[in-house]
Amino acid sequence: VWQNKRLRLNYRRGDEQWVKHLIDPYGLVAKTSVWYVVGGMHGGKIQVYRVSRIMDAQLTGSGFERPANFNLANYWQSWRDQFEAQQNRLTVKLRIAPSSGPLLALVFGEGIVQILQTAPTNAAGYTTISLTFDSSESACRQLLGLGTAVEVLAPPELRQQMLEQAKQVVQQYLNL
Repeated sequence: VWQNKRLRLNYRRGDEQWVKHLIDPYGLVAKTSVWYVVGGMHGGKIQVYRVSRIMDAQLTGSGFERPANFNLANYWQSWRDQFEAQQNRLTVKLRIAPSSGPLLALVFGEGIVQILQTAPTNAAGYTTISLTFDSSESACRQLLGLGTAVEVLAPPELRQQMLEQAKQVVQQYLNL
């Protein structure tokens, strides 16, 4: 990115298909601990790639010039707004255990601190918030990793999905 060197990527798309791309990497962006590279392609098209899906990246040796009018922050904001509007969204109601704020900030970013500070807290110190996820699979994967720091209150289908996943984890470790 800093040296304006073109990259050849072997990339796994969201639909699990493998593709090869030649890109001009304009910048790197982190969103809640997930890294993305924004890159220009032949013909002037700009594409966003999730870094964790890049299986191989090679410098080609050739350089490139960023478009003079390209602004990474503006492009990212516009792309993110468009992307999020297209996603299937799932609102999840959570009960947050006392003192779980730092862990949640690591997973969801510093913005969660403001949400926790303004959310209702019961006498035992538990806070109730709602978060939005791309899908129940994404919510389950992220929330299970938080252990007892969170409890899903709704939707009931996600509670059931998390229960089934937790049972599978327990079974895996009982079989040792």
